[in-house]
Amino acid sequence: MRLRFRFPTNLRVRLIVLVLAALLPALVFSLYAYFEHRAHTAAAAQQQALRLARYAADRNEQLVTGTRDVLALLARLPEVRGGTVEECNGVLAGLLSENPVYSNFGLVEPDGRLLCSALPFTGTVDLSDRPYFRLVVQTRTFAAGDYQV
Repeated sequence: MRLRFRFPTNLRVRLIVLVLAALLPALVFSLYAYFEHRAHTAAAAQQQALRLARYAADRNEQLVTGTRDVLALLARLPEVRGGTVEECNGVLAGLLSENPVYSNFGLVEPDGRLLCSALPFTGTVDLSDRPYFRLVVQTRTFAAGDYQV
């Protein structure tokens, strides 16, 4: 005994099947277009995030290089190398006023004591416990610290 598929004879059922058959390709195409658009949008967002990360890294590298250059020149100034504390404070304050990207400039003694600063301070400021200071003392090269709040 063989089973045979028979198309329904009822007109209403035939119309429903016909409408579904006509709508099915449009539904499939809509789903395909949605997922294709979603994948394209995700890829574009990932590319944009990568561009922004590269830009931020480049800007950070420029800032570090510029800071290193400023500090190297600053270390050669006679007011900083051998001047009075007042002269050193004046030079640092002038430099800070011209470079608002920095929060402060200071000269630290080899024992970690702050000698002069662009911003006024009172008492003794000891920076010998800071990781960047320890690294500078050990390597005698430029070192950057972590972000500070």
